[in-house]
Amino acid sequence: MQSEGESASSGSLPIVVQIGFAGLRHMLPTAAHPNANAMEDIETLACTHLTKVLQSLPQDLKLSSHHFLCGLSQIAIGGDTVFSRACQSIGITQRILLPQHREDYLNAVGSDNAADFTPAEQHVARALLASPNIIEESVVSSASTRRERFEDVNLELMEQSDLLICLTRVDATGKAGGTRDVLDRASLRGHPTLEMRLDVRGSAPTFENLWYNREKFHAPEVPKELRDARIRRESSEPGHTSVAQYASALKSYTSVQAKWRRKGFKAAAVVIIGTHLAATVFAVIALKIHVEHSEGPLPPAAILMRWLLGIEIGLLLAGFGVHHFLHQTRSARIWALSRLLAEMARSVAALAQVHTPLAYLFRLPFPASIRAVVRTINVLHLRSTMAARGQPWIPKRDAYVQQRLRNNGQLNYYERSLTRAQSLQKYAQRSFIGCSLGAIVASGLKLYLAMHPVTLLVGNYELILAVLGALAVVLPVAAVGAMSLAASFDLEARENTYSETLESLKTLVLHLEQATTEREFTRLALAAEERLLGETADWAGRRAYTGVS
Repeated sequence: MQSEGESASSGSLPIVVQIGFAGLRHMLPTAAHPNANAMEDIETLACTHLTKVLQSLPQDLKLSSHHFLCGLSQIAIGGDTVFSRACQSIGITQRILLPQHREDYLNAVGSDNAADFTPAEQHVARALLASPNIIEESVVSSASTRRERFEDVNLELMEQSDLLICLTRVDATGKAGGTRDVLDRASLRGHPTLEMRLDVRGSAPTFENLWYNREKFHAPEVPKELRDARIRRESSEPGHTSVAQYASALKSYTSVQAKWRRKGFKAAAVVIIGTHLAATVFAVIALKIHVEHSEGPLPPAAILMRWLLGIEIGLLLAGFGVHHFLHQTRSARIWALSRLLAEMARSVAALAQVHTPLAYLFRLPFPASIRAVVRTINVLHLRSTMAARGQPWIPKRDAYVQQRLRNNGQLNYYERSLTRAQSLQKYAQRSFIGCSLGAIVASGLKLYLAMHPVTLLVGNYELILAVLGALAVVLPVAAVGAMSLAASFDLEARENTYSETLESLKTLVLHLEQATTEREFTRLALAAEERLLGETADWAGRRAYTGVS
């Protein structure tokens, strides 16, 4: 997939390119070619041609060595069978999307009451579904009518594929929910599509490749924040990378990034608010210094005032510079994205023995920039967990509950995090209340003394008024600074979110421990991961666009 000059990227995170496929059920008009051998011959030719097309796609699409292909299709007779055989022959991972459950699908009848599959064709379909390169078999429609079910599959193919391949015949008429329908929809949407047009009218069948919207194809890539991430692969094929390797590499890289960005952001928040508060103090002191205008050398008071004003300007410049640096380096967004990716890697690793599509990853509000990574993780997870199918599920459930949720797991983490967030929020509230009340008292005393001079304080009257005036200015700024720090650290939202997540997890743990079937365990485990990762996704959405206020 890549030239020798690009070998330096061999350690980059693998990225999947999903190839959707839709094809004719009957490649030859049955009325004109009733011979089954003729149909088999044309399918063999189509398989050979499609295999060559798939093998040339990496070069045609200018993919790099860290890209790998994954096919998506149904498992119907004709074109879909040809596509599955082509993927199988060259080792391309494939996902099967069905309009209804397998047995209902294989035993379905068309509008003419003819069976979609003969017994022999059912046997072929089942044999293909048992192939090790087929990593998923999912039902993607709940529609009540046949046409709507096939339409749902076509829409799913367009939604999930980076490129769509359609096998058509020159003289074939299109049906709603069929290959011509999905080809027309894809062209209308501007979806990159390759039409393999079969012509059987001459002495020998021919195939013509027609591209639509090829210029709109853009190879999915890792976000720029992950371009320096590296992975050690046991296989030279990126598609054979285990999800454990992928998650480990992703977590190792993003955890370090998140840690340093978090420390940097919090330090910057303290610096920004602290410098502005200190600058206010120096400004107030300078304001209270009275300097007489006179000729000759500057009096000490004037020199002191200049120093104070200089320090104030320096502090303001320092705070402004740190704030500008945070904005320019996008530290908050990188911190949020890094932590989100690290938690996603932990979530996927926790499901290492559960063979199921990671649908929750596609429901959560993730940034568009990590869509390619999410799709890749889903494919690698499905491939890596194939061996876990059929194994006893109760040990999997017990291990998941103990290692992921109990035993110093997520329950303990959220209990500690909730306690800490409550403590910090309490300190922030007390600081705000204390400074606000102090400012009110200082202003009230100054007003009272200005209106009712106290004889005993005549000697220090001006000094006391100056101190009270300074406190009346500084303390409100300190109160605002305390609340700004609380907002910058997201304390109130964290306290509320941690509390809700903790209660939800306690309920899920109880239900998991009471699960009586593997199906129930899988649903509950996915619900737990969606809850955990959803909390991080919500936090990242807030954090990415929250600065130091």
